[in-house]
Amino acid sequence: DSVAGYAAVDWLLLTGPAAVSEAQSAAIRDWVRDGGRLIVSVPKSIAEFQASPLSEWLPVKVATEPVIVRDLGALEAFAGRTLRIPMTSRVAAADLDAPDGVVLASSRSNELLVRVPYGFGEVVVLALDVTQAPLANWGGMNDFVRRLVDLELAATGDEKSSERNVRGQLTSTGISDLASQLGASLDRFPEVRRPSPWWSMVWLLGCLLVVGPLDYVVVHRLLKRPHFTWVTLPLWLVLFAGLAASAGGDWNRAAARLNQTDVVDVDEATQSVHVNSYATYYSPVSQRVELTTSPRVAEWSAGAADGAQSRGLSWFYIPESTTGGLYRPGGVEWGRTEYQVEPLSGRMTSVPVLQWSSRTVASTWSDTARNAVESDLQSTGLGRLTGTLTHHLPGRLTDWVLAYGNRAYQLQVSRTDETIQPLPAGRRLSAEDPLLFQGDLRSLLTRVVTRRETGTTPKDMRVHLEQTKYDPLARDPHRLWQMVTFHEAAGGTGYSRLDNELLLDDDLTRQLKLGRAVLFGRLDAASWVETRVNREEVPPDRNDVFVRLVLPVRRSGEIVRELPKFGPDQK
Repeated sequence: DSVAGYAAVDWLLLTGPAAVSEAQSAAIRDWVRDGGRLIVSVPKSIAEFQASPLSEWLPVKVATEPVIVRDLGALEAFAGRTLRIPMTSRVAAADLDAPDGVVLASSRSNELLVRVPYGFGEVVVLALDVTQAPLANWGGMNDFVRRLVDLELAATGDEKSSERNVRGQLTSTGISDLASQLGASLDRFPEVRRPSPWWSMVWLLGCLLVVGPLDYVVVHRLLKRPHFTWVTLPLWLVLFAGLAASAGGDWNRAAARLNQTDVVDVDEATQSVHVNSYATYYSPVSQRVELTTSPRVAEWSAGAADGAQSRGLSWFYIPESTTGGLYRPGGVEWGRTEYQVEPLSGRMTSVPVLQWSSRTVASTWSDTARNAVESDLQSTGLGRLTGTLTHHLPGRLTDWVLAYGNRAYQLQVSRTDETIQPLPAGRRLSAEDPLLFQGDLRSLLTRVVTRRETGTTPKDMRVHLEQTKYDPLARDPHRLWQMVTFHEAAGGTGYSRLDNELLLDDDLTRQLKLGRAVLFGRLDAASWVETRVNREEVPPDRNDVFVRLVLPVRRSGEIVRELPKFGPDQK
């Protein structure tokens, strides 16, 4: 009955006569609104379902009287199996009313399976009870559920971890996931000139050359005193240690530093706000610190900082097999340092931080918005938008893009100048603006470049479209979070060559598939989360605030249906 209890749940499946209390229903509602995924199988007794507190907030309405279904072939096609559902007669199914979302399977008379967005999450409703016949006796139910929860059968569990470890050992960049790139971006301090591993190898090679060949020439050839090696060797080591200590002091600043990135998600349909904040603290000395994070009160936020609906604080580790990574094999530790984490209060105490090292924490909180964004968008065709949009956030939106379907909209300065106009608070953006240009979303994300090749005659001219390769070593947070937001729309791992497992819930491509519009941009505003070290606020040296607005779109004459998959390997 607490929303924090669902934090580790990827999918929640409610089947049959599952009794849900008022507190549990409220917790599930808040969890789905923050990004959870719920599957509801309507029980055979529709009266019991309508009496449940779930029916009060579910975006799919169920009629009082059921409908008679004669064919369930659409569910068989959705599962990708030719195994028939054992039907001896007609089946009574719930009459679903879902004005938004995607129809996954339908009969001739009504929808059988629908997927509808709710906040930042989604709700899937099945018009039949999986605990009753005929679905309870169907041999294809396992494949049906796997398809519902998007469970890949190729590489799971230990096989996927082994594959990741092998690939991590062969990757020269040491970055195999977008979350690792985020950690590297946060750990970049211009004042701290940390040497690369190649520079350390050069130092080591130089030390070997001096201690070996050079020392031999000096004591054997010049001084002709081989036993002087007992004196020169310690002198060489002391010299190199002094040079290393001096260089370390010059390369690292003697002041604390903080980098912070805030990602603010606003859903207009439910008027909810979800904020993820990532902060990296750099310490010039070895010490134990107390780290606390707390949300700032926004003018358009319905609740105060202490009244946020849900809060959390945790470590942020990179998903790699290197030192400090999530996938590094465990070992024996003696005298392990202890510290305390209070996630709900946003505090960590006795946190050990070594000299010239950093710690990264991730905090999250949710609240209810109050007139943060106003939109009246309508789709007159696949990917085409009309209507208006206005935001009331405290700052300007820059480098923004409005995505809907497979189209991207950007407001340019002029027809010849492709510079993106900033979108200040209160300005009404019209989809009919002549300077609001639209293009292909994937081409924008992959930065497609047009290259023309001319031959001997004008007819021999060829036009080539080339995608710009994604650089995993880039530290631009805007480019990174744009890729995280639309990773699947850009081609997924096939384009970026990086996985996206730790930040998978931040990929809003699924919202586009559910008929929503998503606006992504940088907000010129102060940090949304206050970070304190030893109860003193540390202003961030680099602060980036990105906003992602999830907007409902009314569809006119447009039916969204998802084509069936006929095999686990087909996309």
